[in-house]
Amino acid sequence: MLIKQKNVLFDMDGTLIDSRKTIEEAWLKAAQSVRVTIYAQDIEEHIHGRSGQYTLDHFFGHFSDNEKQAIKAKVDAYEETANTPLIEGAIEFLDKLKENDVNIGLVTGSWPARIEHVFELHNLWPYFNAVISRHDVKEGKPNPEGFKKCASLLGTSTDNCLIFEDSFSGFLAAEACGAPCVSVGDHNVSVTPNVVQNITDYFSIEFKF
Repeated sequence: MLIKQKNVLFDMDGTLIDSRKTIEEAWLKAAQSVRVTIYAQDIEEHIHGRSGQYTLDHFFGHFSDNEKQAIKAKVDAYEETANTPLIEGAIEFLDKLKENDVNIGLVTGSWPARIEHVFELHNLWPYFNAVISRHDVKEGKPNPEGFKKCASLLGTSTDNCLIFEDSFSGFLAAEACGAPCVSVGDHNVSVTPNVVQNITDYFSIEFKF
């Protein structure tokens, strides 16, 4: 794969960190605590790649606002303290990007305290030129707002970016802003026409600049 773009945008969960299991467990445990059933077939569509508010409203819409916030606090507490590993080869790939003067941005539906936890845990701050969290956008993925804001912080537009994502909503957001996308993971997720390659980890990507 020839990487022509000098700007690369990453999602975080499932793309940089192997957090799919952590996220699923957090929501399933929170749901179990209030006797709500989340079915396996709903996880991909309504949890992965979605904003926390979307997932909260979808599964717990019949609860009061205070009850929903208490549920979300349980999810956040679980995720903020999990020692989630990086996807294999991520650091080596980030090193290669930096060696080739590529600007790197993060666009995630996660929140600042959790981003801080993950970045400190894996020493990721030196790699990133821009970070967009869910607090920086009005609408999460599949809306392309986050990618567009991050590209702007990098001094470019999304059509000059390559995006790494793991969820269908992320692929849709990348497609909506005209950017090619690399799908990360070996899970069964539908892809959009702008997905140019699928990788299981960053050791499996063959690339040149």
